[in-house]
Amino acid sequence: MAEAAWPPTRGALSVSALAARLERSRGWRRFLVMAGVGAAATLAMPPTYAWPILLIAVPMLVWTLDGTSTAAGAFWVGWCFGFGYFVAGLYWIGFALAVDLERFFWAIPLAVTGLQAFLAIFIGLATLAYRLTGSRGVGRLLVFAAMWAIAEWLRGHVLTGFPWNLVGYTWVGWPAMLQNVSWLGIYGLSLLTILLAALPAAWPGDGTRRHRLVAGGLLAAGVVVLAGLWLHGATRLGQAPSGTVPGVTLRLVQPNIAQAEKWDLDRRDAHIRLQTELSLGETGSRATHVVWPETAVAYFLEPAPDFRRALGGLVPPGGHLLLGAPRTNGADGEARRYWNSLYALDHEGAIAAIYDKFHLVPFGEYVPLRDVLPIDKITPG
Repeated sequence: MAEAAWPPTRGALSVSALAARLERSRGWRRFLVMAGVGAAATLAMPPTYAWPILLIAVPMLVWTLDGTSTAAGAFWVGWCFGFGYFVAGLYWIGFALAVDLERFFWAIPLAVTGLQAFLAIFIGLATLAYRLTGSRGVGRLLVFAAMWAIAEWLRGHVLTGFPWNLVGYTWVGWPAMLQNVSWLGIYGLSLLTILLAALPAAWPGDGTRRHRLVAGGLLAAGVVVLAGLWLHGATRLGQAPSGTVPGVTLRLVQPNIAQAEKWDLDRRDAHIRLQTELSLGETGSRATHVVWPETAVAYFLEPAPDFRRALGGLVPPGGHLLLGAPRTNGADGEARRYWNSLYALDHEGAIAAIYDKFHLVPFGEYVPLRDVLPIDKITPG
């Protein structure tokens, strides 16, 4: 005997109607809606941090995928969602090119749509894999989240990786939730975030009481997991050492130098003076440890001991100045190599430690396949 349909609420009818409409959508309207939903999903990211938008956007993607009948259709649904997601989330890359508009104007369309079209392939592959599994019922949500997390991991590693706008970054503005990276890692946090966001997609179904109970139980479990993650993070923050470290006074320096002026050779000394003044503070008191930004100094530090000693004078004995600067091996007879480095200078200007950035930004800090592609990287040097 068939189980009778459970009397739905008005809200349940609205959700079911939306799910059914998305499942029935076809043609360009389906793809346009998915691009719009993907763009809206970026509201969960900094600087808005509106994470509840994922509780709408992710189920809408799942419901639309439920209506696809072919693998190709599933791929393009995911690709359109991803294209909207990355266009809205990475539009600002074009601003970096506008710093040197005469040289890079031609690349702006590629930076604001071409890169995004490529990155959307990873989401398209995730939705394709999800469709190929043939998952049904509430279990399909776990499969969907797993495929999404795998695609994000691949995006963060393939061709040196481009791990920007991972869903786990949703929690950057929520310190308690962000603490869970300590045991889940960013990709694990992305997996849980997508899974929790997808749970409302379980609500529409056959209308039976059993389905409503299962769906309601899943939503309740999601709330418990979310609360548990928050509680773990809040507890971890509460147990963190408070107060100051004896003998340490830290000063962070942000000179807010315009990118177009940063590498102007005629202004290098003025930039150093500005950062020096900020390092001393309004009272002229010296902090024990001072931190300057990435490539704060447009000089090679190693062959300039007098300059290093002058910088080291900003901190007292036992203190350190941490600053970014370019580095080169500079050895005669060798192929010259360059690094974007972090230096630690002691109070005498001696180099206490060096860290070389190793995960460079494609096309920004290096050109992939540079023997084939006849283009310059964006950053100077």
